Amino acid sequence: MNLDNAAVLSNDTVDGLKAITESIIDGVHAAMNALGLPEYPRPRSTPRPLDDAGVAGLSNPDLGQLYVEYVAYAQYVNGQLAELEAGYRIAVANLKQLDAKLKSQLFAAGTAKAEIPALVKDNPVYLEFELEVLKLYAMKSIVDAHYRAYDKQAAGLSRVITLREMEFQQELRGAGIGGMRKGRARPGIGLDGKPI
Repeated sequence: MNLDNAAVLSNDTVDGLKAITESIIDGVHAAMNALGLPEYPRPRSTPRPLDDAGVAGLSNPDLGQLYVEYVAYAQYVNGQLAELEAGYRIAVANLKQLDAKLKSQLFAAGTAKAEIPALVKDNPVYLEFELEVLKLYAMKSIVDAHYRAYDKQAAGLSRVITLREMEFQQELRGAGIGGMRKGRARPGIGLDGKPI
């Protein structure tokens, strides 16, 4: 969700996003298992979507709990991303080694130098290795975007918590909130740190 232009999502949209998220993470698990990589601990549930109106109405304990959930899920997705990046680097290295090996074999067999690159790229094993690289790159890109979204939302919640703490300290000192006159209703704080 774009925190600078947050909006309330319909239940159908939320369910759809959750289904997409689950399918992506399941795909990551499958790729990790195929590479023989260990699983990263998964939180029990996906944090609920954020919107300014919903966050403004949360009590301080509930806001803190939501922040913890977002941080935990961002860390979980970042762990998945690290494993995918490791797998991607291995796949790229394997492809480069195969490329060099096939070129050497074709050259030793007397194949014309100009024909070698095309023959290498048409090799079934090379195509299989190349497909693995492309698949891992695509998954890595998707999970990276997923991580950045959760990390940004966790940062937004952190700003809201910080602003509430500042307001509380100002109230204890008997000062107005943001220079506003006593008795004037103060605005709620959005996820971008601005009044709503």
